[in-house]
Amino acid sequence: RSIQIAQQLQRAGVVRNALLFRLGVVLRGKGAALKAGEYAFPTGASMADAMGVPGFRVDRPEDVGPTLRKALEVDGPSLVDVVMESPVPIP
Repeated sequence: RSIQIAQQLQRAGVVRNALLFRLGVVLRGKGAALKAGEYAFPTGASMADAMGVPGFRVDRPEDVGPTLRKALEVDGPSLVDVVMESPVPIP
C-alpha cells in the first residue's frame, strides 16, 4: 500500500522520487502509519518536509563532507539532497 501512496505523491509532484520517499518512511518505522487521503503540503515543501525528517541540501562538492557530518549528528533519520550535474540522465 505504501508503494501506491508514494507513487501518487510523485505523480502529484509532492515528492521527486517515490522510492526514496518510501525508503525514508520505512526507515522511520512509519510504513504502517502511511495512509491514503488528502493532505495539505505547503508550496515548495521538500521531500524531507513531507517525510517529517530534517533535510539538508548540498550544491557544491566541497560541502558534501560537512553536510553529511551535520546529517549524522541528527538523532534519527535525515535526508541529504545532493545536487549533481551529469552528462547521462539519472532516472
